Amino acid sequence: MIPWTDRVHPILRAVGLTLFASFLLSAAPAPAASVSKLSKALARAAKSEDYDQVRQLLAELGETDDAKAAKVIVQSLGALPLHEIAPAAIDALARLGSEHCAKTFDKLIDGKSTAWEILAVITMTAEKIGDERAEGWIAQAIATGRPVVMRNAIPVAVKLKSKAAIPALMDLLETVGYNRTNESYQVRKALL
Repeated sequence: MIPWTDRVHPILRAVGLTLFASFLLSAAPAPAASVSKLSKALARAAKSEDYDQVRQLLAELGETDDAKAAKVIVQSLGALPLHEIAPAAIDALARLGSEHCAKTFDKLIDGKSTAWEILAVITMTAEKIGDERAEGWIAQAIATGRPVVMRNAIPVAVKLKSKAAIPALMDLLETVGYNRTNESYQVRKALL
């Protein structure tokens, strides 16, 4: 018995296979844009002050699964108005996760030359990620001893009940003393 496919005209069969292949290609998800392309698009959007487009591109960078995206996002924080892009940047960095953010964050978290606004973004990103590495960044933010940085980091340590932050919190408690300042109250709360 001859299989039915052998009785189909070769041209019709070729047309059918072509249509089927086209359907599969159209159904497949489009490849994600590269970090390089997104970075260039981000620069153009920033130059034209199109912050809606900037926020969209930051979101796309957060979906790239590429550590280079974290560097691009952090660089944008230093060049653009934070009130326009910080929430989108934090969400994008949190989606990238601690593994992809590590190289960029580890260079910045020393606290000596990094702007406090960037450290605040790192702290808020760490809060969203919430894993062990993220807790380490929170501890390092507290250890900078910079008041404005600590005011952001201590409540996050309290919320996450971060064990990694305890040594930095203990040092801070010795520094501020056991008085009734807000910092010492927050530290005691974290250590309980």
